[in-house]
Amino acid sequence: MTCCQGIECFFDDKTASKQLKKYRKKGPDKETKILIKNILQDDLSGKNLLDIGGGVGCIHHELIKNGVSQALVVDASSSYIKASQSEAERYNHLNKLNYIHGNFIELSENIPEKDIVTLDKVICCYPDMIDLVEMSISKSKRIYGVVYPRKYWITKIMWVLSSLYSFFKRNPLKLILHSPEEIDNLIRSKGFVERFRSKLLFWYVVVYSRQS
Repeated sequence: MTCCQGIECFFDDKTASKQLKKYRKKGPDKETKILIKNILQDDLSGKNLLDIGGGVGCIHHELIKNGVSQALVVDASSSYIKASQSEAERYNHLNKLNYIHGNFIELSENIPEKDIVTLDKVICCYPDMIDLVEMSISKSKRIYGVVYPRKYWITKIMWVLSSLYSFFKRNPLKLILHSPEEIDNLIRSKGFVERFRSKLLFWYVVVYSRQS
């Protein structure tokens, strides 16, 4: 079973419906709000977005409401795509969104560059961190925003619990604790500089800008 199939099993209609209901009631999660807030430090008028693993749409809906003219969403969960489309209809900006269903790494060759690229809790779903980061950052013209797990005792416990859950559910999708230092060094090696970092209990929220 591929990663994409594992995501389909894990992020199904029930999960998407629950997260959409939560987003409508409370807005994005804390770490996602922080990411959005710091991307919004730029004037986004007329800019475009690539949201990889966009989920129910917290990032792309909020950025479109604040100036982004077009967003491309790549997600391996068809349930999340349907949920995002439903929300886009409520905001009346479905015409500003395009969706691609599938594994970003497998599709990246045909995905165009965008001004902004975001990966919110996506790196931890991919076993091949290097390919994911290299391919995704190559699509960013200006801004690269990521949320990924910290690697210390609390997240290691979370990793164990996630692995046990996946084992009993017979689902191949697992949380992967990649080295934060390796992620950061790889992004910097591609000509980006860190402009913001927040260290939360479980997550790092980091926004990079391409050096001119």
